[in-house]
Formats: sequence, structure tokens, C-alpha cells
Amino acid sequence: MSHGERGIAGADGCGDCGEEFAEASVLSGLASGEAEPRGASLIRENLAEEENPTGPHPKLWRDFAAAVGVGEDDITCCPALPGTQAVVQKFREISGDRPVAEAVAALYAYESQVPEIAATKVDGLKKFYGVTQAEALAYFAVHEETDKAHRAAWRAWLEEHASGDEEEILRTTNEALDALWGALDAVHCEKEEVRK
Repeated sequence: MSHGERGIAGADGCGDCGEEFAEASVLSGLASGEAEPRGASLIRENLAEEENPTGPHPKLWRDFAAAVGVGEDDITCCPALPGTQAVVQKFREISGDRPVAEAVAALYAYESQVPEIAATKVDGLKKFYGVTQAEALAYFAVHEETDKAHRAAWRAWLEEHASGDEEEILRTTNEALDALWGALDAVHCEKEEVRK
């Protein structure tokens, strides 16, 4: 795999798979936690979509990677960049050790950005890389649509249940966003190292 291909599919050989794994990990942790009934239902619905046997998100990512010439070995054998590892670790810590409202806020902060980012990625893949096959773009198309519903559901849950601990919720949300942005920084640093 060339460095250019790694750049398209993810600088760490896994790209969004690390974030997908983090999201599924957070949802699994929340599903086993003490969420109230509506929150538990939202969590189970979201987790079911992440693990959908007809189109699980990691499989959709692999379909995209294959379309741009990245093989299964490149995805599974390349270690995740430290920034990707930090995202997974931070989201696991939030979902496992913090109140449900803080974990939901972290998910909301992540998923509230995804639809527009996914649309931008589809446009860029078509325009700059000639990726037009529906199967190759399905990962992004799914996120462009489903995460609109997810963010609305998480926001509604927060508006109803997150009161009294706003400062802690905000602090945790900022930690989650810092970890996400740190992953992007790591991709940028990896690309700079490759260029040297």
C-alpha cells in the first residue's frame, strides 16, 4: 500500500474504524450501565445500527478501503496511531467511569458533527479521487443520514435529563472533543513524517 492510499483510507491504516470501535465500545458500556429506560432504548437502537449484520460500520469502512486499493492486511495489521488509540481510550473511560449524562454528551458532541463531515468526504472522494461507486461511499452515506437522527435523539435526551451537572458535562464533552481533534492532529503529523 502506498502512503497515498493510506492517506485516503486513513493515515493509521484504520481511519474511522478506530472511531467506530470507540463509538460501539461507548454504546456497549452505556447499554450495560444505569441509563433510564428512554436512554437505554436510544443506546440499544444506536448500538444495533453500529452492529447491523447487513451493513456493520467496520465492514462498510473495509468496502471503502478496498475501493481505494487498501487491502484487509493493511487495515488489520497496521497499528493505530496514538491519537486514534487515545480516542478509543478516552471514550471507553467516559462511558465506563462517568455518569450517563456525560457519556451521552460526548456521543452527542461527536455525532452532531458527523453528517456534514460525511457529506464533505463524499464530495471530496468523488471530486478528487474519482470514487463514485455506491458500495465504496456507503460508509459515509450511512453516517450522513443516520447520525442526523442520532444527534437529535442524544440532544433530546440531554435536554430532558442533563440538569444540575452542566459544568461536569461540559468538561467531559471538551475532553472527548480534544481526543477527537487529537486524532486528527496525529493524522496530520503522520502525513508530515511520511513527506520527510
